[in-house]
Amino acid sequence: MLLDLDGFKHVNDSFGHNIGDQLLIEAAKRLKYAVGDRGFVARWGGDEFTVLQTNFECRADFTSLVELIKDVISEPFMIAGNTIFISASIGMAFSLEDGDTVEALIKNADAAMYRVKNQAKDMSCSQN
Repeated sequence: MLLDLDGFKHVNDSFGHNIGDQLLIEAAKRLKYAVGDRGFVARWGGDEFTVLQTNFECRADFTSLVELIKDVISEPFMIAGNTIFISASIGMAFSLEDGDTVEALIKNADAAMYRVKNQAKDMSCSQN
């Protein structure tokens, strides 16, 4: 998975980079909690994280993990007396289906993540 924190730029612009840095630390903790010891979480850069997960019994297990990640990230963050709300766009790639190298999997997860982000923007524009 490749995950981008939606609303992070607004946090930096509104509260400052120190609060943004704390938000990244807290988001990473929540991601580690959600993934547990069955996977690996790493900051990819900026406000992006990668999640490597192996040995799923079925797609439903993976879907449950994605929903858990969305849920834990969307819970309010309390940082330095500020209540901060963000969400996450998540792109997924599956070994053998979407690539057989790390590079191919990251490229395909990145493309999927941007499709998710664009769909969310399209949805918010159509509601206005």
